[in-house]
Amino acid sequence: MTECYTTLLSDLASYGYTVLAMDHPYEQPFVRYPNGTGILGMPISYAWDEPTALAVQSARVNDSIALLGYLPKLEANMAARSKSPSPFKLNQTHIGIFGHSLGGSAAAAALLEQAKQQRRGAGDERAPSFRAGMNMDGTFFGPAGADDDAEPADVRQPFLMLGFDGHGTRDSASGNVSDSTWPAFASRQKTAYWRWLNVRGARHHDFSDITYWKTLVPELQDRGLGPIGGARLVVVWRAFVRAFFDVVLLGQSGSRALLDAGVNAAWPEKIWVGGGDGVNA
Repeated sequence: MTECYTTLLSDLASYGYTVLAMDHPYEQPFVRYPNGTGILGMPISYAWDEPTALAVQSARVNDSIALLGYLPKLEANMAARSKSPSPFKLNQTHIGIFGHSLGGSAAAAALLEQAKQQRRGAGDERAPSFRAGMNMDGTFFGPAGADDDAEPADVRQPFLMLGFDGHGTRDSASGNVSDSTWPAFASRQKTAYWRWLNVRGARHHDFSDITYWKTLVPELQDRGLGPIGGARLVVVWRAFVRAFFDVVLLGQSGSRALLDAGVNAAWPEKIWVGGGDGVNA
């Protein structure tokens, strides 16, 4: 639900990024269309399982690719309505896709589907395409998170994995890995720049607006939220996401240090897990 990510989306927009946020019909409890009509979806208490997650992810991938194809028409429609003397333009060559939880997995799945179409020679090479992706704390579903090479899982575009404290890494006490899909995905990124960072003190729901609300409603603390202060997490979250897109979409090399290995006194919450510069570096 896009309403849960206002703190991040508004920040990107304030730095000049065009942000297109999708609400997926039939998945959310309710989606209202611009004409005032609405569609009921899955109840908020629905018990998800892996088949449901895969079906929802497939729908999200299709929606994302359909939105790409709609961009030229969207630009034309916005230009026709604009009263500005400057022509309205959308940057249709430097586009990133990202999401939280299942949305992050869907971002990777969309890049894999795009790579598959490109290998088949399908589609128009001049059409808009995704040039970067990001998964914020979501388990990878489908080929992206599989522990075998039955299907290609190299997304072939720059990718950031941004997780909670300990996501995908081995617990020193139990010896268990919290999410095996993350190291599986990371091991197969060969072509392009990628980074894996975890955030010290964060838990799953901290990568949403709920992290800010926990500072006002202490009762929320036990609902998938970590000990990191909500206001500070918003600052960290915004900085890491923006730095990634600044590097891979805008070519601003000055932001790379935040994403690279090494201690940064200004960002003690940063946990470097891994990364690579790929063959296209």
